[in-house]
Amino acid sequence: MFYLLGSIILSSYLTLAFKVCERYHVNIFQAIVFNYVTCVVTGSLVNGSFPVNAEVIQTPWFKWACVMGVQGKRI
Repeated sequence: MFYLLGSIILSSYLTLAFKVCERYHVNIFQAIVFNYVTCVVTGSLVNGSFPVNAEVIQTPWFKWACVMGVQGKRI
């Protein structure tokens, strides 16, 4: 029940955050990119190591994950 409530609250917060970005004329794409970078840095500091290492790069799914991550928005 705790996770369901947290999911509902955080999803609502995300919707409100996008509306605030629009109100202050913040580029949504740049905000999302900055958010991902911030999450990787924060997660690396909390975890104590960077999530991508040589062992992960050698897995067969890694190159496809990179392709899927890059193909998001076309300008």
